[in-house]
Amino acid sequence: MKQKSFLIDFSIIGFLALLLGGVGFSVGNSRIGEYNPPWTRYQILAAPKEIAEISFVEIKSNLLDPSGDVLYVTSEDGESFSNYLFEAEWSVVYSPPTWNNSLSKCGAERLGPTKSHMWDVPPVEKRVIDSAGVYFDRPVSIIVRCYVLLDDGSLEVWVHSGNAMDSLAVEFLKILYVIVGVIFGIIIGVIIIRYRKRVSR
Repeated sequence: MKQKSFLIDFSIIGFLALLLGGVGFSVGNSRIGEYNPPWTRYQILAAPKEIAEISFVEIKSNLLDPSGDVLYVTSEDGESFSNYLFEAEWSVVYSPPTWNNSLSKCGAERLGPTKSHMWDVPPVEKRVIDSAGVYFDRPVSIIVRCYVLLDDGSLEVWVHSGNAMDSLAVEFLKILYVIVGVIFGIIIGVIIIRYRKRVSR
């Protein structure tokens, strides 16, 4: 009889712990969502002519700040221009070199192989004509930099960074919701068991 009562009590607590743990998991996912680091937008000085494409980007650092990168563009009439970001005016490139362009079309395609928000295209509000992007994979963080040419002729660079510690913090908060749900389930289960025993006397 005692063994049967123990099994019933264990089943009640186990069921409620699993049920409320599942509720906590759902609530945590809906309230916190996936780790999605914000983008930062930088407006680039307007080029002297109407631009047809981004020819090349010479990346000078792997930091969040794109200052000092050299942006090369080609105009509609075939002229090439370069600009040291946020440091100087546009310059004419009279003998454009042949670039080994390994940059991706970050305005139209994801940079990485997973479904993580780190690889999302930037939230550009206008239509993208051309883009060039790169990401820096560090031991505990990833930095994404995306240069875009928009349909109104303007140029922008979008940057965001994902940190492993921030991502772990998000996952920990979700687990915390599950733990709280399990604890509430156990507490409610114990209350129900005590009530059953009191009634059965």
